[in-house]
This record gives sequence, C-alpha cells and structure tokens, in this order.
Amino acid sequence: MKNSSLDEWRAYLLAKAREYRIESKKQRPAITISRETGAAAITIGQMVTESFQSLEKTHSWALFDQNIVKAVLEDQGLPKRLEEFIKEDGKPALKDTFEELLGLHPSTPALVQSVTRTILKLANAGGVVLIGRGAHIICAKLPHAFHVRLVAPFESRVQHIADYFKLSKKDATRYVEKSDRARKQYVRRYFGVAVADPHHYHLVVNTEKLGYQEAAKIIVDAGSRHCATR
Repeated sequence: MKNSSLDEWRAYLLAKAREYRIESKKQRPAITISRETGAAAITIGQMVTESFQSLEKTHSWALFDQNIVKAVLEDQGLPKRLEEFIKEDGKPALKDTFEELLGLHPSTPALVQSVTRTILKLANAGGVVLIGRGAHIICAKLPHAFHVRLVAPFESRVQHIADYFKLSKKDATRYVEKSDRARKQYVRRYFGVAVADPHHYHLVVNTEKLGYQEAAKIIVDAGSRHCATR
C-alpha cells in the first residue's frame, strides 16, 4: 500500500473503532506481537501485514509500531507535545513523578491508559498488527486476537540491531540490553506480568531458527485458523 492509502486506512480504523461496532458478521483478526529486542518484529510484522493483505483483497490491513503514538494523540485528542512522553522506555517512577509535578505531562499511568484505549479500539476493528505496548495483555480477552512472542539468541539479536541501525557491536549490545530491560519494566509496571511468560501467548517463535519469512508464514497461518474458529 502507498503511504497515503495507509494513512487513510489508519484514519478509517480510528473512526470505525470510535463507533464501538463491527459491521461485518465475521470478526477479522488482530495480531499482537511482543518481542525481544532485535528479533526482527518490525520486519516480520510488515511481512505478516502484507500477507494478510494479499489474503483479504477487499479489506485493508495496517501495522502499528512506533506510529501507535500518533494514533493515540489523534484518537484521545491529546496535544502533539506529549508525543515524546508516550514511550515504551521504562522511565523511572521518580523522574516521571517529578515531570508530572512540573506540569510537563500527565502522569505516565494516565498516558498508558490512553494508549490502552486506542489499542483496544484498533483491535476491536480488526485487520491490524500491533507491536509491543503490552498489546497482548490489553487484548487478552478478545477472542479474535492472536498473540505472538518473537525471540532469538542474544548474539543474533545484537547482530540484527548492529546491521539495522549501523552500530558497532558494543553499541548494539548496549541497545539490546537497555531496550529489553525497558520493555520488561514497562509491562511489569503497568500490567503486572512478566513479558517473557509464554503462557500469555498463542505462539512463541524463534526467528533465528526459522528465518523471517517462515516465521511470518507460521503467524499468518496460525492466526487465520485461530480467528476462523471463533
């Protein structure tokens, strides 16, 4: 899809989600992807989105990763200046409280609630792939949601990050460790669970063992069958 078409579809998703109803009798899937840093979630998420798009030629699919922030701001009517504060960065609670007292932004729990509401609306509309932000917990009770965890050996993930961002191995290692730690803290702090607990997922995929294309194929096949039985 061209960017303009994708932007139009995202706007359509949000508009439809606000109505809290689905016109189609058959609920379309919503795929959530949790990931270890460097397990290629964006690459695989794009493949999954494109595969579903090719299967559902009369319906559009959208991928939400970092762009979920802009969707939240639009959906919740929040000012653009808050964009930098809606991050999956595991900000220390003391710093967050201090910034709140200074009036820099609403409390992070309040912002997380905004993210949660938007994710639920998008998932209820269906035809979406949602990466991170605790989406697998937020959408845990939706029967048409299919939850995936992507993992890979540490060295493989470091190499992927080094290649993706053109970093040295040392910097890539720091990036992976910091991001993994932040995501664990984010899910633990706001949802009270361990992000790596396999019991929260329908499927856990080792992307280094299977490769990206095979991983995407398995997710699409399993996700389609799961939703078909609901």
